[in-house]
Amino acid sequence: MKFRATICTIFCILFSYAASIEIPPEVPRPPRITQQPNEITYAIGQVGIVLKCAADALPEVSTTDGYRWEKDGNPLAVAKSGNNSIVMSSTDGTITFMGSEKLSEQELSEHEGIYQCFATNDYGTAMTNEITLKAAKSPYQQPQDVGLTPRVGESLQFKCNFDSNAGQTITWSFNKPGFTLSDRVSQTSEGGLVFANVIANDDKLEFYCIVKDLATRKSTDGTHYLLKVDKANPVPDREPAIISPSNSLEPQIQLKGDTLTLKCAATGKPTPTIEWSKLSGNWPTDRYTVQDSGHTVVITNASYSDDADYRCTATNYLGSAIATTSVQVQSRPFFASDESKPRDVVQTPGGSVEIRCDVEGLPTPTTSWRINGVPIDEAPEMTNRDVSPNLIRLWDLKSSDSSVYQCVTKNTHGTLIEQAFVNVLTSRPIPLDSNKAVYQQVEGKSVDIECHVFGSPPATIFWRPLVDRMEMFDNNSVLRINAVQSSDSGTYKCLASNEFGNAEVDFILEVLQPTSLSPVNGSTQYAELGKSVTMELELDIDDQLQPGPIRWEKNNIPVCSGVTCTISGLSFDDAGDYKVSVNTSLDGATTNINLVVRGKPNAPLLFQYTTTADPLVVNFRWESAYDNNAPVEEYKVEFEENQFAPGIWRTLKSGILPNQTSIAVTLSPFVNYQFRAIARNVVGWGKTSNVVGRYQTPSGAPVLNPTGVTGKGTDSDNMLIKWKPVKQIDQNGPGFAYIVSYCLAKSCTRDGPWMKAEVDGSTTMYEVKQTPVYEKYFIKVQSFNNDGNAPEPKVEVGYSGEDTPVAYPLNVQVETDEKNPTIARLSWEPVANVDVRGKLRGYVVSYRKPGESWNEVTVGNVTNATVTGLDPYMVYQFAVSVFNTKSVGRRSEFIRIKTPESIPGAPSNLRVVDKTATSLMFDWDSPKTPNGKITGYVLTCKAVNSTSEDSEIELLEPGLKLESLSPAKVYEITVAAKTAKGVGTEKALTQVSTHPEGAPGKVKFNATVDETNVTVTWQKPEGLPADKYFVESRRRDSNEWNRIGTYSNEQTEKPVAFSSFDPVSTYYVRIVAVNPYGESTTSPVVVEIGGTAINQGSITGEIWFIVIIALVVLLVIVLVLICLLRKKRGGKYSVAEKEGRLVDTESNVSNRQEVGEYNDEKDDEIKKPLAPKETTDIPSNGDASATPSNGVPLLAARTRGDSVGGDSIDAFADAEAREFNEDGSFIGQYGTIPSESVSNSAATSPGEQNGDAV
Repeated sequence: MKFRATICTIFCILFSYAASIEIPPEVPRPPRITQQPNEITYAIGQVGIVLKCAADALPEVSTTDGYRWEKDGNPLAVAKSGNNSIVMSSTDGTITFMGSEKLSEQELSEHEGIYQCFATNDYGTAMTNEITLKAAKSPYQQPQDVGLTPRVGESLQFKCNFDSNAGQTITWSFNKPGFTLSDRVSQTSEGGLVFANVIANDDKLEFYCIVKDLATRKSTDGTHYLLKVDKANPVPDREPAIISPSNSLEPQIQLKGDTLTLKCAATGKPTPTIEWSKLSGNWPTDRYTVQDSGHTVVITNASYSDDADYRCTATNYLGSAIATTSVQVQSRPFFASDESKPRDVVQTPGGSVEIRCDVEGLPTPTTSWRINGVPIDEAPEMTNRDVSPNLIRLWDLKSSDSSVYQCVTKNTHGTLIEQAFVNVLTSRPIPLDSNKAVYQQVEGKSVDIECHVFGSPPATIFWRPLVDRMEMFDNNSVLRINAVQSSDSGTYKCLASNEFGNAEVDFILEVLQPTSLSPVNGSTQYAELGKSVTMELELDIDDQLQPGPIRWEKNNIPVCSGVTCTISGLSFDDAGDYKVSVNTSLDGATTNINLVVRGKPNAPLLFQYTTTADPLVVNFRWESAYDNNAPVEEYKVEFEENQFAPGIWRTLKSGILPNQTSIAVTLSPFVNYQFRAIARNVVGWGKTSNVVGRYQTPSGAPVLNPTGVTGKGTDSDNMLIKWKPVKQIDQNGPGFAYIVSYCLAKSCTRDGPWMKAEVDGSTTMYEVKQTPVYEKYFIKVQSFNNDGNAPEPKVEVGYSGEDTPVAYPLNVQVETDEKNPTIARLSWEPVANVDVRGKLRGYVVSYRKPGESWNEVTVGNVTNATVTGLDPYMVYQFAVSVFNTKSVGRRSEFIRIKTPESIPGAPSNLRVVDKTATSLMFDWDSPKTPNGKITGYVLTCKAVNSTSEDSEIELLEPGLKLESLSPAKVYEITVAAKTAKGVGTEKALTQVSTHPEGAPGKVKFNATVDETNVTVTWQKPEGLPADKYFVESRRRDSNEWNRIGTYSNEQTEKPVAFSSFDPVSTYYVRIVAVNPYGESTTSPVVVEIGGTAINQGSITGEIWFIVIIALVVLLVIVLVLICLLRKKRGGKYSVAEKEGRLVDTESNVSNRQEVGEYNDEKDDEIKKPLAPKETTDIPSNGDASATPSNGVPLLAARTRGDSVGGDSIDAFADAEAREFNEDGSFIGQYGTIPSESVSNSAATSPGEQNGDAV
C-alpha cells in the first residue's frame, strides 16, 4: 500500500481505517458505560432509590476506586456499607440510598439533584449522562360529590384537578353501560370533559375522572358528578363555541420523533361536527389518524414538516366556530449520521486523528469537550492538540496521548454525551474472524468473503489461491468471487502482515446447487369453467438449504402457498399468469404458470335460414360463436317439430366444420320445422342460438322402408314377420301403411309369385298361419302413403316354426383312456335334417352313475365330444340326443362303461390309538376316493427338526404300532394308499409326540364287595400311561402284599372279580400301574369280606369331598337350631332384640340417634311401638368380643343390672312405660301389673340376647 506524505492523506486513511475497524477484546481499552439511569429518574415512596452505573473496560474498572459519583457538580460521599448512607455495589458503580424506602415523599426531596457517574481505568475515564433525580408526588384530588341539574341542550365543562410532578394519564369513567366519549362528549387536551349539549338520556349519569401517575403507578379519582337533567325547560339551539384549543399565541411545543396529539372540544346545539385542517403544507398521510369522531388528530413520529398552524372548525346549522393552534417541532440534541459523532480511533505513535462532534437540535445545542471526564479547559495543555467547538485534531501522537474524549451537547430538551477513545498503540495483526468459517453460495451468484484483521499499523492483506472472476475491496479485506461454480468450492486463505507480525485465517467456501421451481404440467395449464384445478410445482433445492414458504401470486395478490395451488369453482377471472416464488437463505427461484380457463362456446350469432326453389332444401347462415378460450371444433343444426315429437330437439346436420358459417340442408316432407344452431369445443356443446321457423314442408311418397325385417316361427305351423317401424317424421305424408309380401322358397323365386297383405302404419308384425314345419320363405315389407310407395324393399329370408326332433343319433361309441381315467371320448352318426325338424343347434351328451340323475354336456353341430371330470374306477352310462331351437330330442340307447383305475386319494381319519415314551400306535380308514382297488398303504415316520431320513413302511391293512422311538419327541406321520396304478400323491398327515420318561400316574379305582367276592374297576392313570396293572391285597393283620392279578390296558374300566379271600375277614386292596420307567401305587381300600368296602380310591374317599359333606351337615344343624329358637318365641315382640340393636348402634356411632329409635327427649316418641331395624355388622356366632367390618368394637353381652342390658327399658322410659305385656306391647297405656311379671317376661339369658341380635 502506498501512502502520500501529506498529513491530510495520512489522517484520512488512518481515520477511515479506525472508524471501520473492530477492536479485539484482548486489546486494552478505556471504560464504556453499559448501564445508567434515565436522564430523569423519580424517587418513589416506599421504593428504595437505586442509581445504576456499570462500564466495560480492559483492564476492568476497579470497584475500589474506579467508580465515583458527583451530585450537582460536587463529589458525592459514597460508602461501602452502612444503614443510613449511600452505598456502592461491590461489583460495579451502582449506588443504593439505604433507608430511602422508609422515607416519605417530602423527605425524599432531600435527595433531589443532578447526579453523574464516572468510571476510570489506566486508559481513561467514561461518564454517564447527567441524571436528574426528582421526588415523585402521588396524584391527589379533593374527594367530593357534586350534583348538577342542567337543562336539556345546556353545555357543560368539567376540569380534572390533580397534583403531580410527573407524567400522567387521564380517563373518565361513566356509570351507564355503553356510555363513552363521542361526537357530543369529548375530552380536552388538558384532560377536561366537555358536553356539547345535554340530552334527556343523560339523566342520572354519574361520572368522574381517574388520574394515573406514570412514575408512581398510583391512581386517584376526581370529583364524582351526578346529573339530574331538567327536561321541562330545554335550552334553545345555538351555534358552536370551541372550548379547546384556545386561540393562544403561545405555540404547542412538540419534540421530533414523539407523537403529536391535537384535540378539539366544542359546545353547541345541535352537536357540531369537528374538522381539522393544516394551514400550511399537507397532512403526512402515512403518519396521521383521526380519532374520537374527528375531535382528535394523532401524528406519529413527528418531524420538522409538522411544524405548522392547525385549525379546528366546529359547525352546525346555525354557524361555525374556529380555533387555531400553532405547533412548533423542536428536538433534543442528536447526530444526523455516524460520521458526525465521535468514534473510537486506533493509531500508531506519530500518527494523527480527528474527532468530530457535529450535533443537531432545536434550539441549537451548545457543545463542550471533556477529556477523561474533566472539562478540556481544565485539563493539561497539549501542544499537539487543536480544539474547536465541533472538532478536535491530534497529531504526532504518543502512547501517553491515549485518552477518552467526551463531547457534551445540551439544549432545553436534554443532554447528549458521546465519547471517543483515542488508542495510540502498536499491535501485530490479530484476526477477528473464526478460523475455517464457512461461506455458502449457490452456483452462478457472487460471494464476498470478508477477512477482518486488527493491527496497528493496519495490516496488509493478501489472498490465496487467486482464481479468475475474483475481485478485492476495502484494502483487500473483502474477496469477491463472481458467478461462483462448483469447482470454486474449497479453502481460501487470508494472509495479513505488518511490521510487528503476521496472521492468517482460513475460510471455507461451499458452492451449492441453485434452487429452481418448475411446473409439473407445463407452463400453460388448461382448466374448465366452474370446476377445480390444481397447479403443481417441482421444487429442486440443495440438501443444505432450507426453503421458505412457496408463495403464489396473481396480479401481486397472494392466492396460495406450497407446492400445489388448488382453485375451486373456476371463473374467467381466475385465468392469467400466476407467479410462484420461493426464497432460501442464499437464493430464490420464481416461475410462472399461465392458467387458461376454458368454457363451452357461446351461442352462434345471428342464426337464420332462407328457402330455395326446392321446398325441401333450405340454406342456414350464422356468425361464429365466441369460443371461451377453446377453439370451436364443430357446429350442428338442430330441429324441433310439433307433429310427432313436439318439444324434443334433434340433430338435423352435424359435423359442420368450425370455419364454416353457412350450409344447405335437405329436409323431410310433411314436417313443421323450427331450427337452432349450437357449437362444440373441447369442453363440450355450448349455448344454443336463437330459434328460427316454423317452416312446413309439403308431403311426398315415403323414401324409407322398415329395417330389421325377420321371419321366424313361434309355433310349428306359423311364421311371424317382424320389422322396425319407419319413424313418423320419415313417413312423409298422411295414409302411411306397410305392404307385407312372402312366398315359400321351394315353390317361388325372389321375384314371386308373392302373397301380399296391407297392414296399418302403427303395426310392426304380421303372422303367416298354417305353414309347414320349418320351411324357408322369401319375405319383404314396403312403405307407402297417400302420395305413393317407397322404393322396392330388400328381400329377406325367413323360416316357419320348428318342432321336436323325431330321431336320435345312431352308432354311439364310447372310449376310455388308460392314461387319463377321468375322461371319456364319444362319437356318433349325425341326425338327418329332416328328422331334426328345425335348425340343428347341436347335440346333448348325457352321462350318469347308475341310480343317479343325468349330467349333460352340450356341444355344437359335431359328431364327437369328450366328457371330463369322471371318477376313476367307476361305472357310467352314456347317451346322446339332438336339439334344435325349440327342444331336445330323445336320448339314444345308453352305453355302459367302467373307467380305468387311478392312484387313490388320502386315507381318512388318521388317529393315534395309543402312545408311550417309546411307541406310537396308529389307525386309519380307507380313502374316501379309492379310485381303484386298495392294495396296501405306505407309512412314513420322521422326527420333527431332525436331519435323519424318513422311515418308510409298507402295509397291507390299516393300523401300525411304531416302537423304539425317542421319549418326549415330536414325530411327523404320513400315510398314503396304494392301488395297482401306484401310491397316491395325497397323504394323511399328523404330528404327535411320545410321552416323556417316567413312572405312570396313579389310577382311580372302585371296589365292591359281596359275601365272598371283591370286584375292582379302574381307569387309565392321569399323566404318563401304564403298560400293565397289578391287583394286590393283604390281610389287615399282615404286612405282606399278595399279587392276585396282572392285566393289560385293555382291561381298564372293565370290572374284575376276585374270590380268593377268607370269609369274614378284613383286607386291604390296591392297584399298581407299571411301565418300563417305574410304577405307581394307589392308596389301599379296606375291604370287609361279607360286609362293605371303604373305597379310598373313589370320589367318596377324597378329603375335599369329606370336608364338603361335613360343612353341609353343620349348616343343616345351625339352620335347625335357628328355626327351633324362632318357634320358641312364637312371634312375640323382642324387646331384647330391639335393645341389642340400639346399644350396638350407639356403640358403633357415638352420640347419634336414628330416626324411629328410642329418644329420651320426647316422651310421646318413647311410647310408640319400636320399629325393628336391621343390623348387618353383629357376629352371627354370638361372640361379644368380635369387631365388625367398620372397625368399631361391639359391646359385651348384656346381663341384668347393666346400664342397658337385662330390664333394659329402664334406660329409656319412666316406670309406667317400662311394663310390657306378653306380646311385647306397652301395657302401661292400659294399666299396671306386678313388676315380677315384667321381670319374668322381659328377662332373657345372654345366649338368647346374642341369638336375637343375629
